Amino acid sequence: AEIADGFGIKAPRALAKPWMMELAWRFASFAGAITQRAPSIDKVSAQAASLTKRFDNTKIKKATGFEFKSLKTSIREVCDALKIA
Repeated sequence: AEIADGFGIKAPRALAKPWMMELAWRFASFAGAITQRAPSIDKVSAQAASLTKRFDNTKIKKATGFEFKSLKTSIREVCDALKIA
């Protein structure tokens, strides 16, 4: 929703469930075979989109003293930069 807000568009109403992503890559593969174009989504992308990963940056922050920007700030900056481009 934050990315959609950053671009000033309506956020998706529902999350794509893993089974939906499985159908999407299969349909895209089939459509790509018919149209002779690369599929818009492949199996690996569909599976990766369904995963949630958590990372801990405590160790690198302690070693370097570097303070990372918040995700919210990064999203806003990227959206602003892409709106200009």
